[in-house]
Amino acid sequence: MNQYSYLENLNVFNNFPVDFEDWGAKDYDEMCGVEKYAYQTYRYFIKPYLKNPTQNTVMDINCGKGYGLACLKGEYGFKKVIGYNSDQNMLKACKDRHSGIPFYKDFILSKQKDADFILSFEAFNQYDNKSALLLRFSQALSNDGILVIVQSTSNEFEYKNYESVLEKVHGLKKLYTNDISDRVLNATKHYERHNDGSKSIAYASTISKLQRNSDDFKIFVSIFRK
Repeated sequence: MNQYSYLENLNVFNNFPVDFEDWGAKDYDEMCGVEKYAYQTYRYFIKPYLKNPTQNTVMDINCGKGYGLACLKGEYGFKKVIGYNSDQNMLKACKDRHSGIPFYKDFILSKQKDADFILSFEAFNQYDNKSALLLRFSQALSNDGILVIVQSTSNEFEYKNYESVLEKVHGLKKLYTNDISDRVLNATKHYERHNDGSKSIAYASTISKLQRNSDDFKIFVSIFRK
């Protein structure tokens, strides 16, 4: 199971929390598979901050198989994109599939810096040392760099504490934060209403879990600037 699996089960790909747009003749399903959600999420939230992407460096610190990152590079022509994946098998898959992109195992131990954009999609789940991860966010960002976090959690207080550390300890400025869990749940309900019963059954347990634990389970999007 990779970090996109719960989103795949919720089938939010063609619904909120992000709108899907056409770009050229490229096919999301063929190119990205499940990672089309990651690609569109990245794209949606960094677009307002793009000024000169051909001069920008992007780091994706929980990059799946790398398709979301590769699609961004293909569309915007970023100067450099770098992917990280702590799973050795997934890391090998990244390197096998995307020869023009460097991939590394451990973001925290990396010496790469001066990222204009850092993309953190469900990355908190991959690192036990959250303090080191938050510090590394700050160290790796360029001056005026943008950090985009998309993170699910059952502990809102803990997540808000991470945001506070980024602001008060590491000096990042919070530009945006939003709880999108209701939008994800509503998208799932919409899917259930508009698809046949056989497909609905496949998602029933996940939907039931979300509905029962809606007060605890949250999905946040937060954007910071250095």
